[in-house]
Amino acid sequence: MGSFFSKKTDDEHNFWMSYTDLMSGFLVVFIIISAVMYKNYQDKTKESNASLKNLIFEYEDVFIMDDPSVKVEFDEERGSIILTHAVPDSFLFASGKAYFQKSLESYLNKIRKPLVQKTMTIWKEHNYKNVELRIEGHTDPNGIRSGTVRGSDESFLQNLDLSSQRANNVYHYIFNTPSLSEEEKEFVKKNMISVGYSFSRRVRDNDVTDTQKDAMSRRIEFRIISK
Repeated sequence: MGSFFSKKTDDEHNFWMSYTDLMSGFLVVFIIISAVMYKNYQDKTKESNASLKNLIFEYEDVFIMDDPSVKVEFDEERGSIILTHAVPDSFLFASGKAYFQKSLESYLNKIRKPLVQKTMTIWKEHNYKNVELRIEGHTDPNGIRSGTVRGSDESFLQNLDLSSQRANNVYHYIFNTPSLSEEEKEFVKKNMISVGYSFSRRVRDNDVTDTQKDAMSRRIEFRIISK
């Protein structure tokens, strides 16, 4: 009877080998499922990012394209609406300062209320509860103070403050639009932000030695982002 309930050594070995094989199989299945889920997540993220980038084109009826002073570019690759001065070697802001030139002030005055209304419409129609409009300030690598080396760490920090102030001033100007309703103002508070990047994001190229890129580096961008 004792031998009936007992296992031989070979039986025990086969039992544990089978168990190990089973667990190894589970592990392989888990890895495959994880890989598939991660791939799906990446695909959905790319699709979501592409969808967000495409939303900039819904602003084509907001941004005036034929203004003599302000150049507007819809950049599908970057997913942003870029404002630069239309005249070479001219500035949207006073050189080294955060306040507007008259050309930018006049332009923003025309688009600021439609910009808020369009963003609200997009937010409601697409139900993007986690989406906001970001106003970005960008500069060239030149130092603000005399003697600062172009493209240096000191120049970067000086321009970081400057680009932040410029983006903030654009935000303030939009927020202080006299004709905004309380609902629109509340929307601006919750769903619009401003940020400065100094010269860290030169247009398509971070080469600080190329002065020909300076004009495009001095810009304001509007971008739909995920919170």
